[in-house]
Amino acid sequence: MNTLINSIQTALNINTSIDIEVATQLDEARQLIGTRQAAQAMTNKTLHLVPRLVKEHAVSVSFTNSREQVEVVTKDLNDIMWLITLQSTYETGFVAKAGLVKLFQNWAKENTTGGVWEYKAVEPIAKRFVKELVNLHVVCNDLTVITHKEQVMRVRKLTPNNNQEVLDTVEELRLNASMKCKPLVNVPTDWTNATTGVGATANMSLITGNKVEQPVQVLNAVNKLQRVGFIIAPAMLVAARDMLDNVNEYGVDKELERVLIEIQLYANDTVHFPVTMDKRGRMYYRGGLLSPQGTDFCKAAFQFAESKPLGDTGFDAIAIHTANVCGMDKVSINDRVSWVMANIDSGTFASITDFEDVIQTFPNADIMQATVAILEINRILALDIDPALVSSNLVCHQDGTCNGLQHMAAITGNRDTAESVNCTASTTNDAPKDIYGIISTEAATFATGPILALINKYGRDLTKNPVMISGYGAGAETITANIAKFLAKKGENAVEAPAVSDAILAALESKAAAVGTFVKAIKSRMNNAVANGLTEATWTTADGFKCVIAYTDIEDKRVRAGGFNAIKQTGATVLDEIKTIGAMAPNLIHSIDAAHLRLVINKCDFELVTVHDSIGSHASDFMATAQAIREQFVVVHAYDALANVCESMNVPTPKFVAKRRPNGYNAFEALNSTYIFS
Repeated sequence: MNTLINSIQTALNINTSIDIEVATQLDEARQLIGTRQAAQAMTNKTLHLVPRLVKEHAVSVSFTNSREQVEVVTKDLNDIMWLITLQSTYETGFVAKAGLVKLFQNWAKENTTGGVWEYKAVEPIAKRFVKELVNLHVVCNDLTVITHKEQVMRVRKLTPNNNQEVLDTVEELRLNASMKCKPLVNVPTDWTNATTGVGATANMSLITGNKVEQPVQVLNAVNKLQRVGFIIAPAMLVAARDMLDNVNEYGVDKELERVLIEIQLYANDTVHFPVTMDKRGRMYYRGGLLSPQGTDFCKAAFQFAESKPLGDTGFDAIAIHTANVCGMDKVSINDRVSWVMANIDSGTFASITDFEDVIQTFPNADIMQATVAILEINRILALDIDPALVSSNLVCHQDGTCNGLQHMAAITGNRDTAESVNCTASTTNDAPKDIYGIISTEAATFATGPILALINKYGRDLTKNPVMISGYGAGAETITANIAKFLAKKGENAVEAPAVSDAILAALESKAAAVGTFVKAIKSRMNNAVANGLTEATWTTADGFKCVIAYTDIEDKRVRAGGFNAIKQTGATVLDEIKTIGAMAPNLIHSIDAAHLRLVINKCDFELVTVHDSIGSHASDFMATAQAIREQFVVVHAYDALANVCESMNVPTPKFVAKRRPNGYNAFEALNSTYIFS
């Protein structure tokens, strides 16, 4: 991995620096940009200039959106065929009638409603498109003989001007490219403003699409995360090799295979991750395929580079974390520790030597995280000294209980919701409330017949996703679509999804009413604001993060054809009112939970790892982190982010009745909650 960096060092006779490493990653990103990217950029600029060669004809096109949902949209066939023609011509540098026919046929075959297009029927259409490319001075009129993919072809090449424009566009795109994010062996340079950070030539933005300057406390939190060093857990290096040797047995897909290969490149390195944010303030480690926020394998692989003595509470923290990743997070804290001690006393943990042993012994565990945790316990015990004196680098996580609902409970004052998501007083002897199980049980009371059977059969596994996404404002349509996917994956009849969704939504209204109360209040105000001309929503979080959110409707300008994709630049972009109104509730909640995490990071004077609704620390810092989480939950809700939003939109702030009554929930109760994060 360091070959190129070392060669640069040798040539320049200088020490390793973040700027050299970033420059190397920037160069890698630039080399990935070629005629394909240039072709799309040029098609974006010219698609609206082409004539109509196909009579008015609308076709249905399906695609997978950013939420992994399949959408079906109606597009103009003339636009689609021009998209295929232009983008393929700009990319290859030529056009041939036969090749264009094949591209049209392939699109028709792959598109769900395109049907089968016979060659004889398509040939004259392709001929017209080629002729028009000549008329538009995109390609030359003269035919040229070339060899392409070992085939001799007669083609029309791009005109010299267009050929040069492709080359110029490639260079322009390369000039504006950001570094190709991978783990860094040097500490990233601190962010000092919205566009300066990570390294001198990183060319990254702190927040994609948002140049608003953020206050120093926000930058401090991001920079603290960037400075944390990680090493690869030895057990995960062994696991990577074993899984690569047995890809079929372990069901290793192509993406995981790339992770397993790439992670071995960092076997001997301490690595760091650039951190950026989205427009809501959520923080993301930027490591390409590799990230401490990634899969079970990645979370297990990246452990702290520095070890710290466990002290008086560190071993208990490791026990709690180990029980959690072994699937014992539904019992009390005391029972989690007891479960770990029982497995130690029985010799069960001592028999664990690798992840295959964990699969056989604890099949419901987060296998890789459980492997690393159990092996760390075995290492500590094998030293046969007071555990308090042993140093450990294990990342010990504590997770929130459906974090979105926790914040909605605090905002609305709904006590039933707060109790269901562990925001009220509890002790280490109490078992935590399981919101997914609660909703499953309640949903069964609203169902009969086959719907009841499905809910009883799949229980909390069925209700988990709907509850989670409802906590971030997802509506009935999205919840129904996700339930349909769940049922289909289980081999059940997905036609039952709407009825199952109705039962779950009724259960949420019964046991987690804060969701409906909050979302309805936000939507009603957004409707008023949009009707009065709102074009973007702005607000400030408890730590000063400035959110600026605007959704424009570009789908009507987008042309889709399989792997081809372009924007037809016609007319002004208009506000996507439906998305703007529907997204406000989840955006506000995301911004609040992000602010909560940043407040915790700034409160703690030690290393942390954040995964949105999960915070990892050294075992010795576990209890201090737990205290900071609770204290900052109170702080984040002492600030009225909802009032700030409403003021910015010039609409009244909701006055939630539950919060004003004697039995209303108040966020300060979280100080005495064992399980708000655990």
